[in-house]
Formats: sequence, C-alpha cells, structure tokens
Amino acid sequence: MGQLRHREGYRSLKISDSEKLESLSESLGQLACRELQIVRCANLRILPESLGRLKTLHTLKVVDCGKLEKLPETLGQLESLTQLFIGCRNIKALPESFGKLKSLGVLKNLGCE
Repeated sequence: MGQLRHREGYRSLKISDSEKLESLSESLGQLACRELQIVRCANLRILPESLGRLKTLHTLKVVDCGKLEKLPETLGQLESLTQLFIGCRNIKALPESFGKLKSLGVLKNLGCE
C-alpha cells in the first residue's frame, strides 16, 4: 500500500474487498481518523505497529481478514478507543497491551475462535 497522507478532514477510513493487500503502510499511524474499518482483505497478514499512534481513533473494526493472525502490541496505546470489533478466525488472542484500553466500552467478537 502506498503512503497515506495526513488530512484533517478524515473522520472514517474503510479499507475493504482487497484480495491482493498483504500489509498496510506504517504511514497509517499518521492519520487523524475516528473510525477505521478493515474488512474482507483475505490476504492481509499484518497490521502496522503504527496503529497505536491513532490517538483520535474511537472505533476499530477488523473483520474477514482470513490470514491475519494477530493484532499489533501497540493496540493498547489507543487511548480514545471505545469500540473494538474483531472477526478474523485466525486471531487466537488479544495482545497483552489490551488491558491498557481504559476507554473501551464495546468489544465484539464476530466469529473469532
């Protein structure tokens, strides 16, 4: 994935229906969005550690990404995260930093084992 540029106006970013996408750019952490959805990216294997720099992120949805096996350890740095939706069958556990998500009010397991 190419470079993502910081734009003040973005409220939501949806990355979906990409069969070829295997990873996301570390520049993802430069965005100032409130909602991030990563949906139906069958070959996505890794999320960048820079995900933890999304300080304004309130909602994270990662669903139907069949090859994704773990979430980044930096997940616990998402201070504003209030909603987390996970639905990827190969994610077996949440990172240890998950316990640091003090604002999290909604956690939905959408088909994880």
